[in-house]
Amino acid sequence: MKKYIFATDVDGTMLMDNKEVHPETLLAFKRAKEEGHIVVIATGRSVVRTSSLKNKMPYVNYFVCNNGAVVYDVDKEEILILHGIEPKYYIDIFNYARKYNLVFKLHTDQDWIGDKENENENPTPLTQEIDANIKKHIIAHPNDNKLFNGQTITQLSVYSQDDFCIKHFNEFKDMFSQNLSVYLTNSHYLDLNPKNRSKWEGLKELARALNISQNNIVTFGDSGNDYEMILGAGENGYAMANSHKDLTDKIKPKIGTNNTNAIGLKILEYLDKK
Repeated sequence: MKKYIFATDVDGTMLMDNKEVHPETLLAFKRAKEEGHIVVIATGRSVVRTSSLKNKMPYVNYFVCNNGAVVYDVDKEEILILHGIEPKYYIDIFNYARKYNLVFKLHTDQDWIGDKENENENPTPLTQEIDANIKKHIIAHPNDNKLFNGQTITQLSVYSQDDFCIKHFNEFKDMFSQNLSVYLTNSHYLDLNPKNRSKWEGLKELARALNISQNNIVTFGDSGNDYEMILGAGENGYAMANSHKDLTDKIKPKIGTNNTNAIGLKILEYLDKK
């Protein structure tokens, strides 16, 4: 039997606008797992944020988090693959966020720290004390690739409700792309990840670890940070009909919207292949 990896983004893809998984799609993921295939949530979120989705998607085997910086084994509750950002970039992105009055987020292998952007966001608050400890450690230990509390930075992000991130994406990319991977996500986030990391790279590493051909990776997404995994999966990569312009400028959607059972139907096509 051909073994597949079914990888889905979260918001605008796996989740409908009501933040639930379409019941028919949920049943398709259930069948996929029961038949021995691998179900993956591939997201820009940190591990701690993604873990809250297990109630909505109880059939997931692995998380590919922070745009491929982390691969997390859900059943074993442990990190399988980890790539980090040098802490020195924290100061640069923090100052950038404060200069333009943007929401700032710091993601690590263990936590999600930053400014609260709305009532549904619950990061560990970035207090003046935490900020001071991070900066003090970076200055005192410039070659240390971990923070003062032993955590590894996996993503740095800024967020704006307006079109700031769209307008400044190329400038932001010019500033940081030589040393980091830069993503425009959902048209409102500018994400920085370890160099050459993407959801697709994380999925390929997972496939190698599981001895599954990358030709058997099936991907679903709706935003700019999904581009590499949709392109990499070739005919098995699917952009949602509701995809953001930061993705549709590069890839034409070929599946229904997140509010339909489109993902579930597509998974069943693969499961029903002889």
